[in-house]
Amino acid sequence: MSHGKDLEKQALVGLALTSGTLATALVSGPIGWVGGPALLAAGEFYRRRQGLGLGEVSLGMLRFAWDNATAATKVVSGEAESVIPVYANVVQKAKTLVDHGIQRPEVDFAKWVSDTVNLRSTIIAGLPGEGKTHSAKALILAMLQAWPERYLKICTLDRGLSHDDDKPETWLGLGDEFFAETEGDIRAEIDAAEAEMQQRYQAGRKGEPVNKYPYIVFVDELLVTMSMLGKQERGDKLDKTIENLLVRGPKARVWLMGATQKLDVAGLGLSQATLKLFEFLLFPQLGSSPASWRNLPTVAEQAYIVGELQHAPQRAPKPVAVLRAGRGAVMTMPRLEVPDSLVVMSPGDEIEAWLESIAPAMAEAIAQGLSASKGWGTMELPQGVSKLKAKDNDWWQRYRLKYGAMQTTNPEGQPAPTVEDS
Repeated sequence: MSHGKDLEKQALVGLALTSGTLATALVSGPIGWVGGPALLAAGEFYRRRQGLGLGEVSLGMLRFAWDNATAATKVVSGEAESVIPVYANVVQKAKTLVDHGIQRPEVDFAKWVSDTVNLRSTIIAGLPGEGKTHSAKALILAMLQAWPERYLKICTLDRGLSHDDDKPETWLGLGDEFFAETEGDIRAEIDAAEAEMQQRYQAGRKGEPVNKYPYIVFVDELLVTMSMLGKQERGDKLDKTIENLLVRGPKARVWLMGATQKLDVAGLGLSQATLKLFEFLLFPQLGSSPASWRNLPTVAEQAYIVGELQHAPQRAPKPVAVLRAGRGAVMTMPRLEVPDSLVVMSPGDEIEAWLESIAPAMAEAIAQGLSASKGWGTMELPQGVSKLKAKDNDWWQRYRLKYGAMQTTNPEGQPAPTVEDS
């Protein structure tokens, strides 16, 4: 038996004998009459059983008290080794803080669309006033910013209409070329997306160059629109087209996106099985309704998601459900800043706009008698544009042509008239 254990037993017996003696001698009443002799009897019984002498018991008590007092002194003086308690991991995953004291991952559309390998056709679902359309515009804005070269068509039958009479829906103020606004045009865009997907697959099989730019058809009020298109056709041709796009489209970088305020496919030109091929971003009122889940992909986290969304606040930041890759999660929808209008330019237009902005600086350089090459060094270029005067630098080539044209039309070397002058 270890030395420490012997001391503990000696100290325990000594404590029982000492307490029993003191209780019998000093405590009156039943406690002293009964408790004292009982402690003495227990201590004596244990002493004899362990084969301990009275001297051993006394010395053991003193030694035990000394050792503990010494250890306490070391802790107070800082000599003892510090002991850091380590607690077991909690079973449930820790939540994180963003909306109303609960911390969750934040919906980031820029990251969402930048991961083209894992990006799938997605529906944003929510009732009027929940932020569905605002989020859809944020998603479209992220696409425009992430993909300078892409094909994007917004299909909507009520462009310009809004629940807010003071703010008609302009969809970021994009030009007409971004929109399909009749049932026939929308159906043609869906067919064109399928044709583009097929062409990319065929080119890949033949070893020919494949279009890599993202191709997106976004359908506002997707389920209602599909219902209207489906009524014009016989059979399930529309459903098969959409199913083909959802299954094979992402690999070819062709996606069908949309927004909806209902999740019931009854009477639509879209089957429940096809609807479940989409990935979803669900706002609280739809996502917390058990009835909605009849038409949503089955995920193990359904009960947790419904519970989290049932008491969500009306305004962002607020929880939303994200159903992706067979899994469900609750994320935070932040307050989204979306501009009323955008200026969208092709690369050529971008250079032209820059040339217009530096026209006064070019006119000044011409007036100073500088050549195009020397004048180039004085021009302020957009960030990231090369200063090299090379054949493959479109900015330099376009500048050189513009500079030469301005010199020709202004041979005396006088500054060309500015917009204000004219």
